[in-house]
Amino acid sequence: MSKAEWDTDQWKTENYINESTEAQSKQKEQKSSEDSYYRFNDLNYRWVSLDNWTYSKEFKIPFEISKWQKVNLILEGVDTVSKILFNEVTIGETDNMFNRYSFDITNVVRDVNSIELRFQSAVLYAAQQSKAHTRYQVPPDCPPLVQKGECHVNFVRKEQCSFSWDWGPSFPTQGIWKDVRIEAYNICHLNYFTFSPIY
Repeated sequence: MSKAEWDTDQWKTENYINESTEAQSKQKEQKSSEDSYYRFNDLNYRWVSLDNWTYSKEFKIPFEISKWQKVNLILEGVDTVSKILFNEVTIGETDNMFNRYSFDITNVVRDVNSIELRFQSAVLYAAQQSKAHTRYQVPPDCPPLVQKGECHVNFVRKEQCSFSWDWGPSFPTQGIWKDVRIEAYNICHLNYFTFSPIY
């Protein structure tokens, strides 16, 4: 088996805010240098979790891909709602922060590749899922007002306290939070195995 992996700080990130003026952009740049836990900055930074972000990377495979029958992209931790493009081909989607994802890229991988993870705001996704769910009410809709949190966290599989809790502010994150790698193998590949003693 051959393997290639990258640190999360090696990715290029972009967000797509509908800017109407350059002043708004400069204001957001200025705000980003302030401590998010200072005074009401948790409210000032709300725009970060309400926006959609893209992580992208171009890379060369460090092994000869033609020697392998199967090539997979492994995402150990993606937070949370994203669409994955590999060499501009959509290979899958994610919607659960706690799952490990594996995508077959055998037919799209090349020597030099590009990968793009297009994240949707988990806050907006949760609101859409809540609105679409009409069969019965799923409480609570929102946290208590004093928490200044985001609503409908029970409609998205992510760290619940990131939408706020009684002990912490609301910072709904999105991005890559665990390892990303490419694995290549022939015939079969054993992911996990365990031993159980017999007494």
